[in-house]
Amino acid sequence: MTREEAYNIIETLNQTAYDYAYQQWIKADDDEELREEASEAQQGAFRELYDGLDVETRRAIHYYVRHDEDFEEDFNCWYGEE
Repeated sequence: MTREEAYNIIETLNQTAYDYAYQQWIKADDDEELREEASEAQQGAFRELYDGLDVETRRAIHYYVRHDEDFEEDFNCWYGEE
């Protein structure tokens, strides 16, 4: 799998996760606490979607997480802390 293919996968997962948390983002507006909750909801959805990927896809993604600083930064931002 190329870096671009792997990145497209995690980018799509993040967009899907954002869509899941969209209503929370709308309600959050300028409220920092609600923004934090929306972010946590989005990250939780991203983790769930990521964990549902097949093993080979996750291995390919982890290769780029370990070897590409920009890829790692985006992935870690979207995956968040468990």
